[in-house]
Amino acid sequence: MMRQPETDLWLHRAQGLSLAAVPVLTAHSAFYVLGFVPTRFSIIFELRGIVFKLADLAFMVLIITTILRLILSGSYRQQISTTAMLCRRYAACWALSGLTLWIFAGALWADQPFLTVYHAVMTTLLLAMGLILVDRVRLHRPVGIIAAFALTAAFQAGIAVLQHWNGGSLGWTWLGEVPFTGERGQGLTFNPNTLADFLVIGHFMAICWLVMVAAAPMKRAALLMLLIINAGIFATLSRGALGAVWLSTIVLFILLKTRRHRYKNWLRLGGMLLVGMIFIILIVNLRFNREQNLAQRLFFAFPLTAAVIQESPFLGVGAGNLMLRADTIASSAQISVVEHLVYGQLQPAHNAYLTLWAELGLPGVLLTVLIGWQIVADLLTSSSKLQLVIGCTLLAVGIIMASEFHFWLDVQWRRLLFWIIAVSLGNELTRFTKNPPDLAATSGFLQT
Repeated sequence: MMRQPETDLWLHRAQGLSLAAVPVLTAHSAFYVLGFVPTRFSIIFELRGIVFKLADLAFMVLIITTILRLILSGSYRQQISTTAMLCRRYAACWALSGLTLWIFAGALWADQPFLTVYHAVMTTLLLAMGLILVDRVRLHRPVGIIAAFALTAAFQAGIAVLQHWNGGSLGWTWLGEVPFTGERGQGLTFNPNTLADFLVIGHFMAICWLVMVAAAPMKRAALLMLLIINAGIFATLSRGALGAVWLSTIVLFILLKTRRHRYKNWLRLGGMLLVGMIFIILIVNLRFNREQNLAQRLFFAFPLTAAVIQESPFLGVGAGNLMLRADTIASSAQISVVEHLVYGQLQPAHNAYLTLWAELGLPGVLLTVLIGWQIVADLLTSSSKLQLVIGCTLLAVGIIMASEFHFWLDVQWRRLLFWIIAVSLGNELTRFTKNPPDLAATSGFLQT
């Protein structure tokens, strides 16, 4: 009996390390293909199959240690149960659960049901990870988890800056760097835009770290990480990421300055956002002028995904099946695919919301809108500095999703999105930690 608390402590630490490792390993090139559907056109493996990455290893450790802890510790079972009951108060939690059930239902009409079931099972596990993380953040200040993200982002940003100066890769294949030439730094990922999106989240995690620590040396460390991360974002030359981080930081600054009188400052907020958007668009188009302008980037590869939506606008084609249906349409020559090929690979619309509509139909879109509404409502009503920063992280990701697809189509990046949402909800639930409500009375209540 005396050994159980010690065992529980070690499992608790293993959970913490895993929760830190899951997001920081997402932006790494190492992967192993477990299975994929053959297609006529070349399509990214992650969009037509099952791929195992480094973050999956940390994810598996998290799930296993949590199962062991639930078996061995009655107090932990009670703790998780309390957190789950608190989560039931929030509409976003119900919407996320509904989204998962709808993904399972898609297996009934998907061309490749096994891929839909894979996405459904993985999304269920993401909900489990979310509950574990919510519980962790609710009861413990997640300084270590946040700091790990900021440090990893700064490390990747530093590599990107060196790649930018070098005009290509540094030859660090032993670290996971992919050989490439060009001035756009991509760190240890396959794509500069993907790294930039990771660094945008890192930017706000560094600000979270800055808000959470009190010691001057730690604050200086957080500021240093913030500067390196922003240098890395510039080194990627990603217009979407730059616009998202600037716009969301402007929102954060305004909300921090007007917390006590926020509803009297809507006009000021709107005006500053409009000026900021114009400034960002001008700077991004002038400085980062490439083969695509910003407008073309925002609407890249829409027609093929739109054709998939037209085939099944209400039900969708099932999770994991968008590019398989797109391949069928492209093979039948119903639509020109020239503008949908990048580096010889068929591409989905570079818009996560459009691709989600294509796979999950209108119910998926409505559930996503409900989740977004909850996030925005919490952002505009929170009095916590940390919660405002996390909310603006989600705002930045939401902006990025308008010009990128991986936060939905790629399970790895969907996990990162769930991770941020869980941190936000866990921090929101800290207000119930000292004086928990009557859970029986509030069960099922949808609170905003």
